[in-house]
Amino acid sequence: MTFSQERILQKVPMVCFGTENFKPLFIRFCADLDERYEVSYHSIDADIKKSPGGGVDIWVKKINLMLNAIDKYKNNEYFIMADIDIQCFDGFFEEIERSIKDKDMVFQQENDFQGVNIGIIACRPNSKVKAFWELIKKRVIDVGRWDQAIVNDVLFGFSVGRFKDHGLAVGVLDRKLWNWSSGRIDLDVVCHHANCVSDIASKWTQMDLVQKIMGISREMPDIFDERTFLGVWDLLILGNKESFKVEFGVSGSVKRHRHPNEKYWEYSQQRKALYFLDLRKRVSAAFTHYYYDPHFNRHLLAGEFLHFGTMEFYKSPQKIALYK
Repeated sequence: MTFSQERILQKVPMVCFGTENFKPLFIRFCADLDERYEVSYHSIDADIKKSPGGGVDIWVKKINLMLNAIDKYKNNEYFIMADIDIQCFDGFFEEIERSIKDKDMVFQQENDFQGVNIGIIACRPNSKVKAFWELIKKRVIDVGRWDQAIVNDVLFGFSVGRFKDHGLAVGVLDRKLWNWSSGRIDLDVVCHHANCVSDIASKWTQMDLVQKIMGISREMPDIFDERTFLGVWDLLILGNKESFKVEFGVSGSVKRHRHPNEKYWEYSQQRKALYFLDLRKRVSAAFTHYYYDPHFNRHLLAGEFLHFGTMEFYKSPQKIALYK
């Protein structure tokens, strides 16, 4: 039995984490993952700073999650730890399988010249890998420096481009697992990591652009009709810290909506779009993209809030997500 055939019998753990206001991003992430993965998500309450990777609080919690996963999945061949600002396309699974085959750990590259990015890591749950991350945790706590920078220091030292000897077989994933810090995108990428920005709205914009480049459509399914949307959903204007509840009524009414101008909703099968309407039946928000998460049976609609202020003066549209 080959390595890949064995993997069919044992799902690959995909370990990830996020804060509550990044939940739409997590649903979008899961929508790209098929039945070959076992998704293990950890919701965390942390003070996210504007520094790279979110600050010390996030760095330590991420490393603790890694250490716990090494123990939890000790009977697995390997597991993947990934940020949720990632899109996985056709070929992602196979590229990880090929890369980890003779390695203890493989990382995404940071750019074409040097360094690794810790947004995607495939690890074998062995003692060498655990010792490595225990060392990283100690240094992060001792010096309060960015976890990714410390990982690169430990791996490369002053000899950038050559791994230092830590008794580990470590590799760098192919550029096909692409991120923005790598430079211009190729057309055969199998992954996109929306790094280089920290807020969810900017990440969402990057992901929408790459989706278009890859020719991937996320329009509403043909089977949708008005009954699809009835009930209570969570709504988040991307960039806000808190979501709120929205209830779609059978009469086309919107209940418990925080913005008083939105009174109605309407779904157009022809346009494959869901609209919020004001009292005059004018559009205040439009949802045109749909994502289904098969791992947790969740639905996500994404679009834009047409933002107007007092006296209907125009303001920049805002990314908006509706999910349940």
